[in-house]
Formats: sequence, structure tokens, C-alpha cells
Amino acid sequence: MEGFLTTASVVGMIVLEMAGTPDEPRWTGGILFDDAARDAIRARDPAVREAAWKAGDILYYTFPVIPVVVDSFIISFLVRRDDKAALNLVLVSGEAMAYSGVLSFLANAVAARERPDVTACLAAGKGMDSDCFAKVSRTDNFYSGHTAMASTSAGVVCATHSFMRLWGHPVADGFACGLASATAIATGVTRLVSDRHYASDVLAGSIIGFGIGFAVPTLLHFRVPGGSTTLIATPGAGPSTAGISVSGRF
Repeated sequence: MEGFLTTASVVGMIVLEMAGTPDEPRWTGGILFDDAARDAIRARDPAVREAAWKAGDILYYTFPVIPVVVDSFIISFLVRRDDKAALNLVLVSGEAMAYSGVLSFLANAVAARERPDVTACLAAGKGMDSDCFAKVSRTDNFYSGHTAMASTSAGVVCATHSFMRLWGHPVADGFACGLASATAIATGVTRLVSDRHYASDVLAGSIIGFGIGFAVPTLLHFRVPGGSTTLIATPGAGPSTAGISVSGRF
């Protein structure tokens, strides 16, 4: 079932990516604390905004480094020679990324929220042929996909390092979780500094992304401490012994 859902999510991402978001927004402007956060965080200098945007893209494309490259390939496969664990870690990461990705694409398409820098350009009297519309989709905004995927990666890392001592020591494994989380936070900050998203876009992406990343391995693949215990007793016998074989799921 999980394999089917993962495959369906990947296909859904491809379809939604090809379809794109609506040309005209269904939602414009900030909500709650958005405008205050935008005034406080976004860079005034266009060159700084551009640099922050590029930095966010770099962080976005490096989000699989810890869960896939380090934990799965280097630690599990090369160092520990545990090809089964390496494969399982890749599959768990891929499953979480697929669920998070398709939900992000779907939210973008449904919300069709106009990006804050585009709204500002229009308010300043710049037309549709200006630089405001020469970069990416005008309505590919809620919620922040960059932040969501980086946060999903952080959730996966924090979950796997909570259940498995991949880096050999609780402090080291805690550092792995902290490093992945810091990367996710930095990604969100770049989206705010570059004026590509409102704070509510980044906050939603962080919560949803981390939640999916942590929940998939924890609820679907790892034993949950304090969970129910099921024991099955069956008759068993060996060449010179007889007794009861006990197996269970914990």
C-alpha cells in the first residue's frame, strides 16, 4: 500500500508540475503577521534579494544530503556494510519526500496565492512585462515548497536518529537533527529575505514538511515506545527439545 501511495505521489507531482499554477491569483496580500514580518525581514536591495533567492535554491537542492548521502550511503552502506539498512533509509526518505512534495504542489495549485514581490511590483505600477514576471510562476506561493522539502528532510533525519544511533552517540545524532533543522530554518529565511514568500507561507511549509518527515518513519516504519504489544505463542520443538515459540510485534 505504501509503495502504491509513494508512486501515486510521484506521478501526482509530475502532473501538477506540468500543469503549473493558475495565471491569475485567487489570493493576494498578507494575513495576520505577514506584512509586519515582510517589512522587517525582506531585503531592500534588489541584489541582496537576488543573492538570498539563489542561496535558497542551493539549500533546497542539498536537502537530501544528510538522510540519503550521509546516513544511507556513507554511514549505513560504506561504513557499516549494512545494505539493507541503507536501502530502507533511502526508501523511507523517498516516501516522505513524495508525500510532502505532492501536497506542496497541490496546495500551490489550489491556493494560487500571489507572491509578495509580484504584488509589490503591481502596486508600484509596473506592468506584466516587467521583471516581476520574468522569474517563476506568479502564483506558486502558498505554501513554501523550498521550506517544506527542507523541513521534511529535517523531520526524517530527526526521526531516524531518534530510533537509530546512526552517528554512534546520542550527542552526534542530536547534532544531525539540529544540523538538518538549521538548514530548513535557513532555507525559510532566504525565502523571506528574497521576498519570494510571506511568513505564513514559510511557517506552513515548516510545520507541514517537518510533520510529514517525522511522522512517516515514526508511525509507519519504526517501533513506537509505549505502543501496544502483541505476542503469539506457538508450539515449537527442536531435535532434542520441546517447548513454546513466542514471537511478537512491539
